[in-house]
Amino acid sequence: MSQNRKNLILFLAMIIMASMTACEKNDELKRQISELETRVSGIESQISEINKNLITLYQQDKLTGEEVAALKALTGALSTITTEIKSQVSLNAAEIEKLKAAIANAATLVQYEQLKATLNQLEVLINNNHIEQLATDEATKKLNSIVIQLSADVEHLKSVEQVIRLDRPINVTATKGSYGNRIIISWTPMPLAKNYQLFKFNSLKEQYEMISEGSDTTFTDVSSFNAYEKVFYKVRVVNSSTAYSEFSDVNFGYTSGLKYSLYLYFGYEGSAPGLFSFAMHVATDASDNIFISDEGNNRVQKFDRSGNFMEVFYNGSGARAVAFLKNGNTIVTRTQSSSYIQILSPQKAVVSEWGTYGTGNSQFENIEEITLDDEENLYVVDGTNNYVKKFDSNGNFLLKFQGATRVANQSDTGYPFGICFLNNKLFVTSSRNSLVRVFDKEGNLIKTWDAGSIGYAIKAHKGRLYIACSGYILKTDENGEVKEKIGEGLLGNYGIITGLAVNSRDEVIVSNVYARSIRVFKAL
Repeated sequence: MSQNRKNLILFLAMIIMASMTACEKNDELKRQISELETRVSGIESQISEINKNLITLYQQDKLTGEEVAALKALTGALSTITTEIKSQVSLNAAEIEKLKAAIANAATLVQYEQLKATLNQLEVLINNNHIEQLATDEATKKLNSIVIQLSADVEHLKSVEQVIRLDRPINVTATKGSYGNRIIISWTPMPLAKNYQLFKFNSLKEQYEMISEGSDTTFTDVSSFNAYEKVFYKVRVVNSSTAYSEFSDVNFGYTSGLKYSLYLYFGYEGSAPGLFSFAMHVATDASDNIFISDEGNNRVQKFDRSGNFMEVFYNGSGARAVAFLKNGNTIVTRTQSSSYIQILSPQKAVVSEWGTYGTGNSQFENIEEITLDDEENLYVVDGTNNYVKKFDSNGNFLLKFQGATRVANQSDTGYPFGICFLNNKLFVTSSRNSLVRVFDKEGNLIKTWDAGSIGYAIKAHKGRLYIACSGYILKTDENGEVKEKIGEGLLGNYGIITGLAVNSRDEVIVSNVYARSIRVFKAL
């Protein structure tokens, strides 16, 4: 046999061997894929069984609604991952993170110890493997094993002793702006309760986390807070894995951040310059000068920011509210006069005037507060007539709407007092009840909320509302949800403040009408 023929035979033999090796490798790959699909199908079957049993456990009152929801979120996330493994596509990092969060949430909420232990195993598996490792043969074997155990735990729970469902905590409260750097949470002690778990919502992780456990029904949270940021809490009773309650209703608290102190005090009863008889209304101009309308002395007095008397700015019968136009003119109001509203030039010459006594569109019985909108339309509160009347800057009547409403057990009529403009809305207070009514610029009622106290003047400043209440100044958001009290206990005798203004330095100026004095509070 020639050498060439030998070489050809050897070459053909090598090709045949290589072909056989490739076929064997291909057969092995097919076997691995088949086993992977079988395991994934097994996982999907177990997930389906778990979901069926969760419904039964809820009906048996062995799992709470929140526990069931958490476990269903977990099985849903698992289904997404197994579908990706079965399809042999790259696993989605966001879905893996969603699965991790679902496992952590379920492990926190579930009380059945055996089920909790299996959830912890699943958490370890997911956390200890990189994304690409989770789709490997070894990882899917472990995942299949854990899901089988999870299904067995859920099945076993159906046969364990009946869960003792305790009363859930009630009257959960959290302080709202009472403290600068802490929130105090408390709730009513519940019958048979030996151990409480307090949870706080973590906005970064988008889930609740337990922050306290024990027998106390009060907890002080001294975490780092952003001022006025709502922090949500809920509580449950957990005496054991088979004796626990559902969660309480959620409540929120917040810190005030800023604190105010009494910065300045001036004035007392009298008719001499700088003194007061019945100072009902307060305003400040762009230079932070203070204007006090004294209807008892029939005048508006002007003071500098430090409370030094500057001049009698205006004389008018029963002088009322003041406002300032962008062109330098000033709007002044009064009662019992031939004209109730006057616009004065910077030299105090009367530019225009209108309004007489009566019930007509351009008539008034008792003007209280006034405000300007973003187009410098003027809104005038006519308390006795229970109207807010809108005029353009030339005094032309535009519209009117009812300012206040009566509440249950209120014997007198509706009487609006304060008004301000914020975020394209009008806010109106009443000196006869605690409601704040919110309107659009056309006088359509948007909503009503409770300030917790009768309200006199209301002013808007840097996105916040300031309301002169009985005994304090209320600082709040436009929905009346985040509330801070300023000056409580520091307003002197009577404590009835009616006039209020906030200057460019965030100082709050109020008039104590019966103490005949002005107080200024400064943010620290």
